[in-house]
Amino acid sequence: MRLHGAIDLTQIKHTWKGKWQPDVVYYFNEVVKYGGQSFVCVTTTLGDERRYGLEYRPTVANEYWQPFSQGYLIKGEWEYKQYYYPGDVVKYNDDWYLCNTYNFGGHPIYENGGLSSKWTLLARCSKENRSRNHLWLAGYNPMGWTKNHNESNDQFWTQELHGFATIDGNYCVTRIGRRENGSGIGEGNYTSIPSPIRPAYDFWDYYDRYRTSITGGMPKCIQVVGGTYTEHVLFDNGEIYSMGYGGNGQLGDGGTSSFSYPRRTGRNSGGRGSGILRDVFIIKLAPSHGNSHLWASDYQHILALDSNGGVWSWGYGTYGQLGHGDSDAANSDPRLIDKRYFDNSKIVDIWAVGTGSYQTSYALDENGQLWSWGYGANGQLGNDESGDYNTRPQKVALDFTDYGGIKKIMFSGSSNIRTIIALTNDNQLWSWGSSTYSAGWGAGATALIKSKPTQLQRLIYEQAKSLGMNGTRNVGSSIDVANNADDFWLDANVAYETILIKEKNTNLMFGIGYQDSYAMPMTDQAAELAQNTDNPTYNGVSVSYPTLLTIGNADDIKTVHKHGSDTSTRAGYYFLNRDGRLFNSGNVAITAKGVGSSFTTEPHAKAARLPWETDLNAGILNVTQVRWRDCINMITGYYNYGFGAITKDNRFVFCGPGNSTYELSSYASEVVGNTQAIHSPVRLAYF
Repeated sequence: MRLHGAIDLTQIKHTWKGKWQPDVVYYFNEVVKYGGQSFVCVTTTLGDERRYGLEYRPTVANEYWQPFSQGYLIKGEWEYKQYYYPGDVVKYNDDWYLCNTYNFGGHPIYENGGLSSKWTLLARCSKENRSRNHLWLAGYNPMGWTKNHNESNDQFWTQELHGFATIDGNYCVTRIGRRENGSGIGEGNYTSIPSPIRPAYDFWDYYDRYRTSITGGMPKCIQVVGGTYTEHVLFDNGEIYSMGYGGNGQLGDGGTSSFSYPRRTGRNSGGRGSGILRDVFIIKLAPSHGNSHLWASDYQHILALDSNGGVWSWGYGTYGQLGHGDSDAANSDPRLIDKRYFDNSKIVDIWAVGTGSYQTSYALDENGQLWSWGYGANGQLGNDESGDYNTRPQKVALDFTDYGGIKKIMFSGSSNIRTIIALTNDNQLWSWGSSTYSAGWGAGATALIKSKPTQLQRLIYEQAKSLGMNGTRNVGSSIDVANNADDFWLDANVAYETILIKEKNTNLMFGIGYQDSYAMPMTDQAAELAQNTDNPTYNGVSVSYPTLLTIGNADDIKTVHKHGSDTSTRAGYYFLNRDGRLFNSGNVAITAKGVGSSFTTEPHAKAARLPWETDLNAGILNVTQVRWRDCINMITGYYNYGFGAITKDNRFVFCGPGNSTYELSSYASEVVGNTQAIHSPVRLAYF
């Protein structure tokens, strides 16, 4: 295939070389970036004669280099949550795509349940088996989901307690590590997976020529979500498969039995070719969860959004979280929530939140209105009413369209405490629910309840005023960040809330709320000024107003992920910079740092520190930078022991423990011992 008759794109699928370097020899059809323009090598001379140096640089079209077509710019590998412009050319899963329309995080193939209209396939790789590629992590929104600023509440927390699941380059679910309750991999607790395993699916409709992938052929996985005991998988033909614990109807198969293999959700009653969801095309799944998936294991309820804007629900429903007007303890068949409950509006996004039996559901309609139902004794329904729960959807008491609509929303979720934070498109942050060690609400042992959305800036101001700090240099302009936010991340468990805020235009990061285990990286002076006590200890106190974070030399944080346990303790955070570098904060085990086992307080190791790093075994308020040569595209925490990540070239890397309880890194490399921890990121062997 030729573009404007100039460049044979089928010849460059393996030749993107990145930024041009004067000390590198380049070969025919290799593509480089120089001076904001992409060039392709059009001669064999440089490679055959080993020519390199400044005299051979691609400044203009010459006998060695030609521009890669006018107006086109090769950006290299496609990146999650990135900005793209018309003319950008990216590589995804070894194929090349051209951007047609400006987009933020637009996927080359999928777009909110359908096919992308923002990208055009330019050249397809001839390689058939791409199982070594890894495209997507469990816990994320479906591939191509551009709502909620491209993030789900699930992905902030740990993916799984004992292992990882990804979607590989063949669009199959792949697991490695350990898995509780044998969901999808075999019977028994703590089943080891020493090498990659891919569950088998029956795909009856595909074999019956009734239902194929929207891209053609066999259905392809686009989302993996769930908890430690139950897992749900969504395919691009609109079908759902579930596996694991089903005691409260979580599998949606009409029963309450548990299964160690995938079951067709909403399709098993009546046998092959029938079922409740046979003619329903699901585009997103939202299972309830807490701060780690372990907390949501036994009482999970699930929401599913179909292509017509309908919401289906099943699972545990004691507090009306299923939205059907009742409080049944369990519903094992998917049921469509009556559209009249949403004023007959089409729903465009869904969220399920909560642990134990205290669960709440949310939905956003096509008109920008937010709906809530389920448990609400702590104001989390946001409808300005009192009461323990609602069994039908009700509107949240704020018309977000007056502020440009919701850009992003996140929910805390542990026990019966809830904090909800929403970012509107006019860059304002809003909050409601219940809070104790709150992000700007006030501190102390008594929980505060806000039953309707309130500007976070106002809550911060009231808190500062109560502390006698309003108008002083201690507060200064940092309050304004709640009214000029570009992005945010909410970390909350039980009654301990923390908000991390990215300021628009400056890209500065601020933290507010509970500060434990030195989780928020800030200077000692900033931490002291931000406390609400005269004698701060930094560790275990509430930071009363947004305080500047010091994240090394990171200049544009793309996403934040937690590393920590499912208790109230804040172990710390991973900060992923837009250039693919990873930073981490907090007082955690060295296996979670990714800096190497010798990086300690020993004199020989101190010389290896970057300028902003201090002793790792001391109580610190700053960060370390993960020692990894490849750029990271997506990341997930691994409890409070490490992390897993997908690099920009679609490979999976891991850093963490290797003991008998959290067994994963023993399979990370052929040269790693059976119980040896991995202190620096490694690519997993055969994965």
